[in-house]
Amino acid sequence: MDQSLFHLINEEWTSPALDLFMAALSNGAIWKPLFIAIALAAFFFGGFRGRAFIVCLLLALAVTEPVTGILKTAFDRHRPKQVESVRMVQLQKTRPAFLTLFKKPVIRFSDQSDRNRAGPSFPSGHVVTNTIIAAYCTLF
Repeated sequence: MDQSLFHLINEEWTSPALDLFMAALSNGAIWKPLFIAIALAAFFFGGFRGRAFIVCLLLALAVTEPVTGILKTAFDRHRPKQVESVRMVQLQKTRPAFLTLFKKPVIRFSDQSDRNRAGPSFPSGHVVTNTIIAAYCTLF
């Protein structure tokens, strides 16, 4: 069921505007300067609470990174692009990274090199990281 739903979304429910939006949303290089600025502002201007938030968040992320890697190895669930050829949307490389938002994304299909390059997909490192960040934002 998850494979058929994936292919429906990946092949049929496509839109150039959403391709750009989702590729931009998931591109860490675009958002990194903003997140660094927010973290520095919280650290320097947030008082004790801001500094505690940043230190605790960094410690939690440092602990969960290897744990997620161990769990990925244990579950060994393949990424969709490792199973078969899937439609992939990639942003063009630019300097600074946010300028890629003004260029048309590149659409390609995964091939053997993609299948060999990526590791297991479950649990998602992005989900774990974002859940920890959301929990800490709520707690602090």
